[in-house]
This record gives sequence, C-alpha cells and structure tokens, in this order.
Amino acid sequence: FQNDTEIHVTLQGTADNGLTYGAKIELEADVTADPDDPRSNNNADKTYLFLESGFGRLELGNNAGVEHLLKVDASTIARATGGAD
Repeated sequence: FQNDTEIHVTLQGTADNGLTYGAKIELEADVTADPDDPRSNNNADKTYLFLESGFGRLELGNNAGVEHLLKVDASTIARATGGAD
C-alpha cells in the first residue's frame, strides 16, 4: 500500500461588488524528513491567494504550473467513469 495523505484548506468570500477572493493551502500529512534531500521536509504543496471577477482569475503564490492546470487528455474526459487512470 502507498499513502499520499493531504490536508486541504480553502477560504473563499465574495465582496459586495461581486469580487470573489480567497486562499488555498494544501499540506502534505505524511512527510518523512530525509537528511540527504532538503525538500523532503516541506509539507506545503500549494499555497496561494486568488481574486476572481468577470474579467478572469488572478492567483498569487505557489500553485501547479499552467501546463498542469490547463492540460486536457483522456483522463479529463473519462475521469468520472473510471475509464482512464
């Protein structure tokens, strides 16, 4: 068995003018420190603030790259059916 346990915290609100704002934090819950790898004890996977309106969305902080966020492939289409993994 292999675990990839994460804790996701999402904060979101909407201002009176319709502007949506918030933050997202993703923490790795099963982190094991490796003295040879300085990145192994990092437990924050994604941390960012966002602002969203009719003009689009602005994200500031550490998030997945655009090549991951905008990728469309078979898993995007058949994810709910269990067809592609």
